[in-house]
Amino acid sequence: MLPNFLKAIGMLQQPLEQLLEECHPSCLVADMVFPWAAEAANKLRIPRLFFNGTDQIKLTRLRLPAFIKERTENELTKLMDKISESMVRSYGVLTNSFLELELAYSEHYKMEIKRKTRHIGIP
Repeated sequence: MLPNFLKAIGMLQQPLEQLLEECHPSCLVADMVFPWAAEAANKLRIPRLFFNGTDQIKLTRLRLPAFIKERTENELTKLMDKISESMVRSYGVLTNSFLELELAYSEHYKMEIKRKTRHIGIP
């Protein structure tokens, strides 16, 4: 099922590029599951913001699937690598959090990803 989902997502790249060429937006905010959006925005010199709307992380490292811990290559690990590369190439990151509640995490996150961060959660 995941390969079909990834293929379907990838089919959105060309229509997005066409829309960006026609509309000339001042920036592009794209969810992390669209790692190719960074390439599309870079082609047209449009700043791209990486949106990380994740919710609670309910897995500890001990409970991660073996293929993630061992870095066995499969469709999911390839996607994870593309997402990481996409974040590095982005202008900044929007995250579903708010500074007042998670200040220590927010500062740590910004230092780790070495990108501008904006927290858009509602306190």
